[in-house]
Amino acid sequence: MELAVWILVAILLVTLMYLYSTWNYNYWKKRGVPCPDGYLPAVGHLGKIIFLKDGLFEICSKHYKKMAGRSMFGLYTMRRPILVLRDPELVKSVLSTNFTSFQENGFPIDPKVDFLLAENPFFTTGEEWKEKRSFVVNAFTSGKLKAISDNILNVAAKLSAYLKKRSSEVQGPLEIDLKDLFARFTAEVASDVAFGLNDSSLGLQDNPESLHNKAKDIFAPTRVNIVGHATMLFFPWLFDIMSIPFIPTKLQLYFVDAVKNVLSARQEHSSRRNDFVQMVIDKIATTDKSGRIDVNMVAPHSVTFFVDTYETSSLTLAYVGFELALHQDVQAMTRKEAQEVLEKYGAFNYESLKELVYMEQVISESMRHHPVIGLQKTCTEEIVLQGSDGLTCRVEPGTRILIPVHDLHKDPEYWTDPESFDPDRFSAEEKQNRPKFVFLPFGEGPRMCVGMRLAMMQMKICLTTLLLEYSFQLANRTKVPLEIAPSNFLSVPKHGVWVRLRPLKTEERS
Repeated sequence: MELAVWILVAILLVTLMYLYSTWNYNYWKKRGVPCPDGYLPAVGHLGKIIFLKDGLFEICSKHYKKMAGRSMFGLYTMRRPILVLRDPELVKSVLSTNFTSFQENGFPIDPKVDFLLAENPFFTTGEEWKEKRSFVVNAFTSGKLKAISDNILNVAAKLSAYLKKRSSEVQGPLEIDLKDLFARFTAEVASDVAFGLNDSSLGLQDNPESLHNKAKDIFAPTRVNIVGHATMLFFPWLFDIMSIPFIPTKLQLYFVDAVKNVLSARQEHSSRRNDFVQMVIDKIATTDKSGRIDVNMVAPHSVTFFVDTYETSSLTLAYVGFELALHQDVQAMTRKEAQEVLEKYGAFNYESLKELVYMEQVISESMRHHPVIGLQKTCTEEIVLQGSDGLTCRVEPGTRILIPVHDLHKDPEYWTDPESFDPDRFSAEEKQNRPKFVFLPFGEGPRMCVGMRLAMMQMKICLTTLLLEYSFQLANRTKVPLEIAPSNFLSVPKHGVWVRLRPLKTEERS
């Protein structure tokens, strides 16, 4: 009799757990929104993420294709419904037209844990977002970018010296991982411009104290990071309970100490420098009547610069390098343009970089093929969305919206032969012939990435340095197509991007 009671209790508990884990799975059906099959109790459509086989964007992509002809569809991330948009007009509505109903990005940050990252406009909301964004926008004006372009050109000179040293140590072409190389470059830029430091990420000896070595593990597609990022996205309450920072506390303290030392040195010697730190200092001096410059005022903005320039730019550069190595004709045309601009101006500077039009098309086409980040929004005010197919959905506050950037970039409805690599898609004429909201590497609307022009300038400087001195081809260890590591934030090549760099002969440089 006692055994029968325990069996009954076990059955009851299993039943209750099943009901709890599936009770919300009629959410999309009740709203008349199509939802693909294949969701499981408790995990929804994310079974493969749990077993680290796919990332959120790969899962979304499979269902995007299944839902061809639909303007939107629903998924379940664990027990939580998420609305995926396929219609560019709906994307426009969420990112721009009806922005007030979708003001929040879907990435929660606890300011008590991520005390520096919480100041980043990407994570802030409401009036605080407007204030922080306005501050950063002021730092990325044309005049300010021109002022710091020399700093980035100096880092490019370090990149050149680093590669020459590495090349002299080997017989034949230098085999190198572009992901690591460009992460060193962008870390050095962030150190120089955002923190006023000499980072040594591109030094002749590997420096364990460099920003590159301290920061690279944050974004590495390790099992721990994948699980941690999934927890942050799908179990934010658990993330809060465990007080897990997105940027490790030790690294946040490293940033604070770095800024503290720079502020101390500049105050002691009454020195100035054309960098982001100085821009922040000057801005605070004009807005804070007390005239007090505190490290806690400056450090968060420096971290914003770091986040906006380090990993996403290095990943994009690695993908551009991959495509150039894969398409030698495009590489030759990009190099020729750089040589012509250099011959015209005698040196690269902020103004001459604007004439690298074809290079910008190459970067854009690479970002179309390999967008490094997706877009998520959270509904903040109830609204009815209506797609071009007549499908409507009443979206409630708190509903998460996923904009499938990867899939919009490859949809044959908007791109002819989308799998081919064709930089001419981004000529001025071609850009006028397609919907605006199907190319979203930097987002769109009021929350569009404020560091877009800085990122483009940084990438052009880096690529000209490489192309004017080396030709490069894919190394044997780089498999085509690239294998992408499962992730929920960034698209990272699982095994790096390995190329062989061959120094150009004198006649090839002119």
